[in-house]
Amino acid sequence: MPSAEPETVPRRFRRCAALAALALLPAGADALEAWRFLGPHGYTITAHFPLDRKVHGVDGALEMMIDGRIPGPLRREYEQMYWFGTTAVPAVERSVLGQWLIPAQLRIVDRGGDTVAELPLNSPFANLLPVALTSTRSDEFLVLVHQGGFGSFNGTLGVAMAVVDGRIRPLRAIDTLTGEELPVELQHAGTSDWRILPGPAGAEILQLSCTPDDVSEEGFREIYGLYRFARGAWTYETRLDRGYCTWHGEFPPRELFP
Repeated sequence: MPSAEPETVPRRFRRCAALAALALLPAGADALEAWRFLGPHGYTITAHFPLDRKVHGVDGALEMMIDGRIPGPLRREYEQMYWFGTTAVPAVERSVLGQWLIPAQLRIVDRGGDTVAELPLNSPFANLLPVALTSTRSDEFLVLVHQGGFGSFNGTLGVAMAVVDGRIRPLRAIDTLTGEELPVELQHAGTSDWRILPGPAGAEILQLSCTPDDVSEEGFREIYGLYRFARGAWTYETRLDRGYCTWHGEFPPRELFP
C-alpha cells in the first residue's frame, strides 16, 4: 500500500458542499433536516446527531465522516481487505488495492453549514454512538475506532467524548491508585471487552482484559477495570486476578469488578 498520504482536503470545499446540499433539499423539509449537509469533498457522513446550545454550547450537529469510496453494503469487506489484504469479494479487492483511504474524522457543524470543530482519527473505519454516561440522557458520545492487526490489536477502541462549549472533549478519569489522569477508553478485541451500566446519577463502565504476567503461574493476569462517574468526576480503579480470559463466552458479573 502506498505510504504517501493524500493532500489535505481544502477548507473551501466544506462550505461549498454544505451549500450544495442545502440547494438539493425539498421544500417543506422540517427544521431538523433543513441543515443536514454533505461532508467535505471526499467524505461521506455516516452518523449525524443534533446538538443543542443549552447542553453542548452550540446549535448544530456532531457528525462522523469516512472516505466516500467505501460503500456502505460492503464496508466490512473493505475493512477486511484494508487491514489483512484478503477478501472473498473480487470487486472489493480490485478497488482497495493500491489505494490510501482517508482517515475517518469527527466534526461539529453549525446550522449555517460551517465546521466549527473537528477531530481526525487514526483509522479509515469508525462509528459514532450517543451514550448516557453522566445522567440518564444520551448527552455524551462513544467513538468506535476500528483497528487492524492480530490478537489483542484486532478490534475496536472506544473513546468516550462530550461536546462542551462547542468543542469535542475526550472524557478523562483519575486513577485511584496512582492519581494519574487517563482517557476513558474502551478496548474490544480477542482478549478484552467492556460494558456500560447506566445509572440515574451517572454510569459505570466495566473494562475487562488479560495480559501477559511473569509473576502469575499461568503466565497471564486478568484486569477488571471500573470507570465510575460520581460527584461530577470520573475515577478509574482495577482489580487483578490470575488466569487467561476465563470469561470467554460470557461477560463476568458486576461483583467481580471493584
